[in-house]
Amino acid sequence: MHDAAYSRASRFAALFIPPRCSLCLATTEPDQPLCTQCQQRARLTPPGAIQLNHSGLDAAFAAFDYAGTVSEMVKALKYRGAVALAGVMSEMASRRLPSDFLAPGAVLVPAPSHPASHRARGFNPAALFAKALANRHGLAFADQLARDGSRPPQAKLSRAERLTMPDDAVRMRYARLRPWRRNPLAEFPPNVVVCDDVTTTGVTLEVCAFAIRERYGLEDRPVQIKGLAFASARQTSPSHGG
Repeated sequence: MHDAAYSRASRFAALFIPPRCSLCLATTEPDQPLCTQCQQRARLTPPGAIQLNHSGLDAAFAAFDYAGTVSEMVKALKYRGAVALAGVMSEMASRRLPSDFLAPGAVLVPAPSHPASHRARGFNPAALFAKALANRHGLAFADQLARDGSRPPQAKLSRAERLTMPDDAVRMRYARLRPWRRNPLAEFPPNVVVCDDVTTTGVTLEVCAFAIRERYGLEDRPVQIKGLAFASARQTSPSHGG
């Protein structure tokens, strides 16, 4: 019902303010974050499909290289607040994922933003991406991680500095508190997928996995923790990512 109301409101607003494409800013249809041309560019994006190897994760995967249309989409989401692109990104990533990557009953957990970045944007891009994926695949979503604000944002660190990210830079929050707020992680799910919009070194995904294992004592439990990123910037090393 909420989506239907939002759609009607969008169409009404379009009568006075024509909707714009999130990438090229051309006029587009209501409820369509991309114009026809940019939709075609997105469909033709090379797969990239990078298999990442990190000791702290049971598996890790990035759907695309951070280049071309993919980098434009990430920047529009992160820096222009084009939040509707999260749904497009989840659809694109879903077409590239290995068939068994998102197991039934998996819990999707977004990598947390730095507190300063979150305050500036008003949202966490990784959380929007993870929530859209969870909705698309009928999986649980648990925004249960928080980042230490004393360390500078990843965007301000060199590659070498990112690799030294301490294990306690990310912690669990709301753990077993607020019983009226369901926490899927408290039920010790057998499959957890940590999601990020962009990964550079992969350290953020690993530290998130460490925080989950440490807080819930999952070292001795039969649980798989995977890392999933919309894009990998290992080759291009942009000024953001984890």
